[in-house]
Amino acid sequence: MTEAHEGINIISNLGKIINFAILFFLLYILAKSPLSKYIKNKRDSINEEIEDSFRKRDEVERRLRELEQRLKNIDSEVAEILKEGEREAISEREKILEEADREAKRIILEAEEAIEEERRKGTYELRKYAAEILIERVAEKIKRSFGESQQKNILRKAMDEVRKAL
Repeated sequence: MTEAHEGINIISNLGKIINFAILFFLLYILAKSPLSKYIKNKRDSINEEIEDSFRKRDEVERRLRELEQRLKNIDSEVAEILKEGEREAISEREKILEEADREAKRIILEAEEAIEEERRKGTYELRKYAAEILIERVAEKIKRSFGESQQKNILRKAMDEVRKAL
């Protein structure tokens, strides 16, 4: 009986294998197109993600090189900025000194003009004072030496000459 039992078991198992093969074949035929499209889409999507990752990596590496280059040049950039600042400071200092020099010259010129004006006024006042003293002395001498009508004539002539002198 064991042989019969084994034969049935083999036939039964062979039927299951054939059924499985037919089922597999039918599934293969039915799922081949959608499954291949899914696999192709998935492969394309993964390839795009890989390419995108490579692009991003390249961009990050490029930016990293730029930053490293800037870091290497930072000392020279700082030195250049400092030099430019010094040049601007020197230029500004020179402008301020030139402006101060112009202002000092302007003040000196105004002072000289004021001094000259005061000198003219002083000269005028001094002449006026001298003329008044001279007139007083001449008038005293005339009073002592001449008569009244002669005094008036002499005084008029003296005053005309003093006015002309001023």
